[in-house]
Amino acid sequence: MNSRPSEHGLAVTNVVVARPCARRQLASDGPLLLWRDAQGGSREGLLLAVNVCDRRFCTTRHVLVEGLRVGEELHSAWIDRGEIVTLHRSDAGAELRSAFLVFVGVDCGDIQARSENGPQERDAIEWLRAELDGELLDTMRERFVRVRDGVRATASEDGARCRAERTGRNEPCPCGSGKKFKRCCLGVPQS
Repeated sequence: MNSRPSEHGLAVTNVVVARPCARRQLASDGPLLLWRDAQGGSREGLLLAVNVCDRRFCTTRHVLVEGLRVGEELHSAWIDRGEIVTLHRSDAGAELRSAFLVFVGVDCGDIQARSENGPQERDAIEWLRAELDGELLDTMRERFVRVRDGVRATASEDGARCRAERTGRNEPCPCGSGKKFKRCCLGVPQS
């Protein structure tokens, strides 16, 4: 894993460099890669982007996984502004095939398709289901926990900031009257 500049001038971290001879390429950030033998002696990969809901009151315990089928000509991949970006070793045969969009439960590993899938997508989902053991599920769960903890921490900081910005009873009234807040606008409903 390393970083590279994006087209927007921002550094994009967690670039995964494809190693088709490996079985798996799992990391705490960035895309995940699963590899298997394909017909004709080549290798094919399943490039996975794992997304976690960042809404404060979301109570679901699943991740949204976007999968793309890739070939061994893949050089590297990263995520830039929520999109999977790939770089290929050569232009010849560099084909990305959309594989699927599914929800994966981080506690039990159940997989729910987000939409109707054709035969190729179903094959890719079955591939993911076969690979979804403790190691891969732990990687997804760690990402889920890290993002959800970050959401909670941000919510706590926002709440503390709101409380810190409140005017104390004995402070000068923010209306500019020169009186203490408790003697001026404390009980007045604000519009």
